[in-house]
Amino acid sequence: MDITCGPGHGISIGSLGSKSSKAYVSGVTVDGAKLSGTTNGVRIKTWQASEAF
Repeated sequence: MDITCGPGHGISIGSLGSKSSKAYVSGVTVDGAKLSGTTNGVRIKTWQASEAF
């Protein structure tokens, strides 16, 4: 086991796409990890597109 995670949020990639920008994620592998008591496990956090002034 290479990664032990928890308690807490878990493993996160983010925050992507803020201010209407584009961000690409590929080739992510989580292998040999022990997640215990996490709220999200593994997530990619993104922002909702907006037209704010």
